[in-house]
Amino acid sequence: MKNYFTIIILGIFMLAACTQQIKEGEGEGEGESIIENNEVPIISNPTSTAIPCETEPCNPLSGDLIPEKPKVEPPKNRVIHFDSSSNMMTPETRAALEVHAKYLREHRKSFVRLEGHTDERGSREYNLALAEQRVIVMKEMLKTLGVNEDQLMTLSYGEERPTSTGHSKKDWQQNRRVELVYP
Repeated sequence: MKNYFTIIILGIFMLAACTQQIKEGEGEGEGESIIENNEVPIISNPTSTAIPCETEPCNPLSGDLIPEKPKVEPPKNRVIHFDSSSNMMTPETRAALEVHAKYLREHRKSFVRLEGHTDERGSREYNLALAEQRVIVMKEMLKTLGVNEDQLMTLSYGEERPTSTGHSKKDWQQNRRVELVYP
């Protein structure tokens, strides 16, 4: 209770400090302007030390640097389909993964999330395990192709997120997939 009261008092003092005006001559450095009506101060002293968040993109709460967005877009083919009850990759799958691996090797700050999906047939547990096997196979292939493990995340949805809600062979084929998601 005492900590709660202390936090409230500190919050009130911080709010009060934000509403005060700084008059000319009271600032620390030369050339500072007067702050009135919640205006942003203009500092004309270019020799001041820069704060990291002012020079590079970072999280203002933690101060951690935010990875810069890649200038080159990730590969377009981001969905890999599988045969029924299989986690085997085809030559086409390997070719698509080679393109993604090349991109990730050239953009070490980028990462990809491999999301595994299955069709609706089979038990929930079986489908989650099969989707997990598929993403693990793809993750291991990407690592073999030179991608750092810290650039790869895996997630298994099983049958929970179908792209096609029908009950035909064509619909089931569309749902048996791994999606490569670049955040």
